[in-house]
Amino acid sequence: MCSAAESERMKETVDKIIDKVPINEIYMELAEEAAELSQAALKMCRVTSPTNPTPKTYEDALNDLIEEYTDVVNIAEKLLKLKANETLGNRKLERWVSRIDGTSLLDKTFVIPDDSHSKQVP
Repeated sequence: MCSAAESERMKETVDKIIDKVPINEIYMELAEEAAELSQAALKMCRVTSPTNPTPKTYEDALNDLIEEYTDVVNIAEKLLKLKANETLGNRKLERWVSRIDGTSLLDKTFVIPDDSHSKQVP
């Protein structure tokens, strides 16, 4: 929790950004940060998988992921006043579980477009 002085300073900072930056530019910044979050998540995939190694350490990749997530949350919550819908989030998690329970990717064969070969998922 931050102090009252810190809270006031952050409110002034947010107000200044909202006053000076057009809303469409704030949405563009959100999109840019979301893309960077996506890249950081993909890097975590590489760090945690032996099939496509990266020189980045787990700790560095995790720190990057946290930084990009923080950027997205800051813009969404503080500048755009968006809040996650907990009910919707819970329904999506339940739907994910039902898909996991009903489907095994290991049993699926995928056909690669423009290729006469099928690949079994490893």
